[in-house]
Amino acid sequence: LVGSEMCIRDRHDDDLTGGAGMDRFLYYEGHGTDTIRDATEEDRIEIYNIDTGNVVDALQNATEVDGNMVIDFGNGDSLILVGVNDAEMDLLDFRF
Repeated sequence: LVGSEMCIRDRHDDDLTGGAGMDRFLYYEGHGTDTIRDATEEDRIEIYNIDTGNVVDALQNATEVDGNMVIDFGNGDSLILVGVNDAEMDLLDFRF
C-alpha cells in the first residue's frame, strides 16, 4: 500500500509504506503484526480498540531489534517501525 494517507484495515500482517508528506497509519486491535517502512515525525500513527493503559505500556516498553522499533501490544498485536530508533520514537505522533 502506498499513498499520502494510509489506512490499516484488514486483520492480516501488513507491510506499509506511506507517500510524500504526512501519512496516517491506522492500527486496530486484532490486526496482527504490521510493519511501517517509513514512519517519520510528520506522520501520525493512530491506535484503536486497544486499552489505553496497554498502549502506554507498550510504547514505554518498545524495544529496538536490528535497528527497528518493535511495539508489542500483546495478544499477537504489534507494530514494527523500520529504521526507527529510541530517540526517533519520541518524535513520532501516536494517537489513541
